[in-house]
Amino acid sequence: MFNIIKADFYKLWKSKILLWITLGFLGILLLGNGLVQGGDGVMTLMSDSMNYNLVHFGKKGTQMMIELLKGSNVILFFLIPIVINVFISDFKYKTIKNTVSYQYSRTTIYLSKMLICALFALILPVLYVILGLVMSILFNGFVSMRLSDLITVLKIIVLQLPLYIGFIGIMVFIGILFKSNMATTLFTILYQFMMIFISTIVTSIHLSEIDPVTCLDHLAYLNNLSTSVIYKTEFVGFILILISLTLGIYVFCYRDIA
Repeated sequence: MFNIIKADFYKLWKSKILLWITLGFLGILLLGNGLVQGGDGVMTLMSDSMNYNLVHFGKKGTQMMIELLKGSNVILFFLIPIVINVFISDFKYKTIKNTVSYQYSRTTIYLSKMLICALFALILPVLYVILGLVMSILFNGFVSMRLSDLITVLKIIVLQLPLYIGFIGIMVFIGILFKSNMATTLFTILYQFMMIFISTIVTSIHLSEIDPVTCLDHLAYLNNLSTSVIYKTEFVGFILILISLTLGIYVFCYRDIA
């Protein structure tokens, strides 16, 4: 398993995907800061229209990192190239056959690659808020650094992990099912726009509790959430992980990968 993980990290490094993701984050953060200098809630972009709580965190200081997490829809888009390069592109370039024939079980291969993708479900939000904090300091000036804000940010990100990992599992399943990078991309984009549309039109449905597109937006108000709502979010995430792993492993193990 370790050799598979090491090889995929090397592939990501050589492909410069991580560099392009960083530049993409910087571009979005630069645009957000440039466009919305007049008020709080900078860089939430589309997510701002779906906030179920009117609280905004100030533009200055480390609370901006919490505000940034309300842009969860932006972060989810950047998981697409990770999933594709770690797993789905192996079908396109036929390298998956080499991995399977190299005395690794298909279940081991699947779980190894899912582990890498799951790790980036943690890395990308952390990278996003750190870059956003730096950008906010450049635009708005340095005020204060508070450890409590950093701890809150980490708690929010950890709470969203099950939901994100479960969604990544569905992305992988779709890609394996159709053996297509495009299928994974289209599924993720169409799902996001569908959730954004439903959340905007049908405001009585609180999708943010169970939906990866808006869960960080919802969890940004961690101090205002009841324990039951937090448990509900976690429960849905773990159920999604279980379903996606079962479907993904079944399809990967029992279908021809040629």
